Amino acid sequence: MSAKFRSDKPSQAQQIDTVQVEKLRWSLRQRYRKQWQLMSTDFFDEVDDFLFSSGRSGQLADDGSYLKSMRELRARQALFEEKFLESAIAMVKSSCGDKFARARVQGAQPALVNAAYETVETDLAMNAMLRKAEKMYFQLARQIESLQQKDSQDLLLINPQAVLEAVIKSFAEAQAVFALPLDTRLLFIKLFEQHFVLKMEKLFQDTISIINNMNNAEFVDKLYSSSSAFRARSAAAEKTVIQTNSLPPVAGNTALGNSAQLQIAADQLVASICDNKQLPEFLEGMIRQHWREVIFLIGLHRGSTSVEWTEARHSVSLLATAAAEKIYLDNGDYESIKDHLRRGFSLIQLGWKEQEALFQALADYFQSFAPHEQGESVSSIERLRKTGLEASISPSGEEILDQEDLDEIAKLLGGSEAAGKGKALEDYLEEVDGLEEQVMVDFMLNGVYVQCLLTRSLSVPGQFTISKRGAKISVTRSRLGLALALQSGELRLPKPQFMRSAGPRTVMESSSRTRH
Repeated sequence: MSAKFRSDKPSQAQQIDTVQVEKLRWSLRQRYRKQWQLMSTDFFDEVDDFLFSSGRSGQLADDGSYLKSMRELRARQALFEEKFLESAIAMVKSSCGDKFARARVQGAQPALVNAAYETVETDLAMNAMLRKAEKMYFQLARQIESLQQKDSQDLLLINPQAVLEAVIKSFAEAQAVFALPLDTRLLFIKLFEQHFVLKMEKLFQDTISIINNMNNAEFVDKLYSSSSAFRARSAAAEKTVIQTNSLPPVAGNTALGNSAQLQIAADQLVASICDNKQLPEFLEGMIRQHWREVIFLIGLHRGSTSVEWTEARHSVSLLATAAAEKIYLDNGDYESIKDHLRRGFSLIQLGWKEQEALFQALADYFQSFAPHEQGESVSSIERLRKTGLEASISPSGEEILDQEDLDEIAKLLGGSEAAGKGKALEDYLEEVDGLEEQVMVDFMLNGVYVQCLLTRSLSVPGQFTISKRGAKISVTRSRLGLALALQSGELRLPKPQFMRSAGPRTVMESSSRTRH
């Protein structure tokens, strides 16, 4: 009798079963992701309606808190959904293969909540939510477990207990992105319980249907193909870049899963604005902290190549350049920047007192080098006096030279600093002053130049509009803003073309005439 050796190599049938199980696990996760995304949208609609109706009827403790909470939730909804979905799917994936063991849910402490009793309250709310979910889905969970144990206890397809815990624990972590008062946060948790956690019955019923067909190879392949299709569409949406001819996206249409890249982009943008500039401490702190958060949220909702991102960058760049070079901002420039800052601060819910303190500091700073006489223009020599170059011209020399001579000397004095860096800012300001009421320009958007129409405002002196109807572009620039855009390369004027006439003179022609 010959000895028979047992082989540790799995059979072909076992290999096929393992492949099918992995396909089913992956398909289930994609379906969970899709359903949770839809449920999250419905949940936030319910929260929005609840806060609005409660605030109007005076049911909330603070009459103004509901409006602030609504704006906070809308602004950070996309960030919440990204964190929630990524965390929940990762937890479900890691639970595959585990036994049906119970793990206690620990709530995540909100980032802006420091009091210990508040953390205790949120943890109690999370655990109460889990208890209710376990009661409601007890029969469905037992059915899912028994179906899997009957087929193969070693190849666990999904752990229903882990799914519930993943949803609640991921929510506990993701809700920390919101800066909410405790009362509103507890309402938010309760609404999530009612309009999300206790509405997952269809999800578990679909899971049971899939498990019942897990040995049907044709069903598994079809399920995997359909799951791959909508997952591919979702991945493509995450990589969508706003094109210059496309309509501006509504909030939430931009990619989820992009927060890490946006964090890096926001850091780089802030560094490019603040580094190598001598800024007052309060202004640099505002840009690196508050305005970075504004830029990040704009990128999250509209994309880092959107017009909104460009405007946020331009406003703070204009402010930083004027502050660093001690260029006095006239009322038009200052009010425009102030309006942009207020809009950004409202997006991040910055306190009114903090805003007023910042604007007062800005006003005091720019007033420190304002023109001495009302209506006096800020010349080159005046700006250079503020930057420490006034010692190059003696007081007696100033008495002999008129203002035009002083401006010319100041331009020459400033030329050494600009050597190798192109023209000085004064030269670009002269170009701006020489523009006609309308001229075609190249405006950089999404890394490419788009031909737009630059229009000088007849009602507001020193204000220009860059627009292109087909690309939905319409932005406003001041005289100084245009000069900075030309200096940085964000804007390009048409190049003049030279041609010879029949006479002895050379005649210069341009695609757009300029005013001298």
